[in-house]
Amino acid sequence: MRRVAYAGEGGIFVVGVDGRGRRKLVGGGAVPQWSPDGQRILFTRGGDIWVVGVNGTGVRNLTGTSDQEESGARWSPDGRTILFARSFPGTATRVTNELFLTNANGTGERRLTSDDVFDGRPSWAPDGQQIVFVCGFANAHVCVMYSDGTGRRDLGVRTRNDAPVAWSADGTKIAYTAPDGSGVEVLSADGSGRHRVAGVPSGAVFVAWATGPRGYLKWWG
Repeated sequence: MRRVAYAGEGGIFVVGVDGRGRRKLVGGGAVPQWSPDGQRILFTRGGDIWVVGVNGTGVRNLTGTSDQEESGARWSPDGRTILFARSFPGTATRVTNELFLTNANGTGERRLTSDDVFDGRPSWAPDGQQIVFVCGFANAHVCVMYSDGTGRRDLGVRTRNDAPVAWSADGTKIAYTAPDGSGVEVLSADGSGRHRVAGVPSGAVFVAWATGPRGYLKWWG
């Protein structure tokens, strides 16, 4: 049976696409995300990254930090590792945000960025070899790096720090929101061929690529 996961009414739930078989997995939580094999669900709760089995067992806190906050968690395409952003306490006007990886069981955490600026909104390339993310806060850009944190490169286009960036399913394109929020833009993964997406209304914010061979974009606004 095909199911969807959602956050609401005080917990994380799964339900069949026909509305049947609704089940509460955990109390509290937000932003649920299915694992690639469909057997686990990643979610955030209390500023930490958690995982739970689709039958409600195996609840585990993967990060467990008390003075830091994690967000933007993403399964790797093979389901073995989890990418996320962590905010560190800063001054009243500055908070450092860096990117990390952890194994899917919460072990082997490693830091990918360490540059004292905002790095966030991470997303995997379809082959799991690279990561695209937003680098910078007031002057946010689209950046890429290898999944081990090396090869960091600014693609030379500005975006918003509060909107996602993501690779297309075939790995050839990257979509993001224009820095002034006036629409959705796309460029090739090597940084060339930047263009505004026709037919997207002014003020739209990029949300995600739709699955499927034609690579449709989804947005809101």
